[in-house]
Amino acid sequence: MRGAFRLLTVRGIPIRLHWSFLALLVILGGYEGLETGPQAGLHTVVFICLLFTLVVLHELSHSIVAQKFGLTVREIVLLPVGGMAMMEKMPEEPAKEAAIAIAGPLLNFVVMVLLYYFMKYLPGITFDLSSAENNDTAFTWGMVALFKANFALFAFNMVPAFPMDGGRLLRAGLVKWGMPHVRATHAAATVSRVLLAMMLAVGIYNMNPFLVVIPLVLFSAVSGEENAVRNRGAIKSLLVRHLLPQEIVSIPGGMKAGETLALLLSSPHRHFPVMKGTRVAGILSIADIRNELAKPEGAETAVSAIMHRTVVVTPEMPLTEVQNILEAQKAPAAVVARRGRLLGVVSLDLLARVSTMLAPGME
Repeated sequence: MRGAFRLLTVRGIPIRLHWSFLALLVILGGYEGLETGPQAGLHTVVFICLLFTLVVLHELSHSIVAQKFGLTVREIVLLPVGGMAMMEKMPEEPAKEAAIAIAGPLLNFVVMVLLYYFMKYLPGITFDLSSAENNDTAFTWGMVALFKANFALFAFNMVPAFPMDGGRLLRAGLVKWGMPHVRATHAAATVSRVLLAMMLAVGIYNMNPFLVVIPLVLFSAVSGEENAVRNRGAIKSLLVRHLLPQEIVSIPGGMKAGETLALLLSSPHRHFPVMKGTRVAGILSIADIRNELAKPEGAETAVSAIMHRTVVVTPEMPLTEVQNILEAQKAPAAVVARRGRLLGVVSLDLLARVSTMLAPGME
């Protein structure tokens, strides 16, 4: 994700922190410091750091279970609204999806129980969830704050709304009860929108910025989940060969960006193989050409300097598998080849158009 830098890698999974998280620390910590005092500002910063440490453990729990099922986890990204484990795909089997979804809240619940019994026998601690500041020492304050953070994560993620874990558990339950995966996703998305609208209304009524911003951010995530599942369902039975034959327009690697315009204007395609002799050297898109020509000397740039690396797929590969590969490798398109012979190009744009054309209505 753009704007995120790597903190560390666990089990081969890069954990990245978005720059906006640092801005959140400065804004909230500074606000509390100015309003209440330096100690309150420090407590706010410490609480947020504790909260996001728990978010990392929460997302790692999802990721480890996903890896046990043979799924690839590309990265974990920490944002001001929470964390996201970016997986290559989510399984459609309800038992697997439920196991992955429940892993994070289960970790928070276990930590809550351990903290509760630890604090129960800890002298000098005031176990007051409404105000951790009732505890005099930083240690006892931290224990209560940690319990509160776990409780907040557990409760928030169990809300039955996408993209929270409760939404995925709801979908898994609907599929388990016999509802098709696409329709179960639509039903869970409908519940999600109703709950997010209620959260937004409460936030506006109470003038709570978090309860306003979070639903607004998550509305788009709900639509994204629903569209992705609907699109995958539409192309589930199709193979790459169903998109063939294609009229192939290729670009010589030594051609300059300005010289490609005539070829691009004569073709309906948006992605083009770049050739080095008879070998495919890379993939070039109209967007790559447009971005390069916007530069002062961009027209003289060789296309080989701006092309993307080659992803090769076969005609018998399912389109859903191609989509997973392109998304995992962050590639815009793949070339279709058999025994070294170039047959066509499959892009994410093309898959989206096919999915939109074939996707059934949600009547």
